[in-house]
Amino acid sequence: MSSRPLQSQSIKNSPISGQNSLALGNSVQIQTGNQSNQNTSQLSLNEVVDVLVQVEKMIRSSQLPDDDKITASAYVTVAKTEIQKTAVDKSDAAKNLKRASETIKSASETVQNTKQLWTSLQPLFLKIGAWLGVAKDFFGF
Repeated sequence: MSSRPLQSQSIKNSPISGQNSLALGNSVQIQTGNQSNQNTSQLSLNEVVDVLVQVEKMIRSSQLPDDDKITASAYVTVAKTEIQKTAVDKSDAAKNLKRASETIKSASETVQNTKQLWTSLQPLFLKIGAWLGVAKDFFGF
C-alpha cells in the first residue's frame, strides 16, 4: 500500500493569512494562526453615523449635477436614518447606500469634474460596508 506524501500550505497576504492546511491521504486538517492582516476593528454605530455625515457633506459640496446631488444625498440620509433606528435594518441601509453609490458613480463617469468625488467616497463606503456586512463589490468598485 502506497501512502501519499505529506503536504502543507500557507497562504500569505490575503484575508486568510496564517491559515495552514495539512493534507494526508483523503483527510485534511486546517489550523488557523494569527490573522494579523485582517482589519478586525469594527466601527461603532456612532462612527458609522459620523462617516455617513461626512459622505453627505462631501456630496453636498461636490460638483455633481443638482439632480444627482439631491438623489444621492437623499439615499444617504435614508440609510443614516435606518441605521439610527432602535431595530437597525442593515439590509435596507445597505440598499440605500448602494443606490447612492450608483448615482455618484454614474455621474462620475459622465461628468469629468466629479470623478474625484467617487474616488474620495470609495474608502468611506468600504468602512460602512464592512459594518453593514456587505462585500466591497456591493457598491460597484
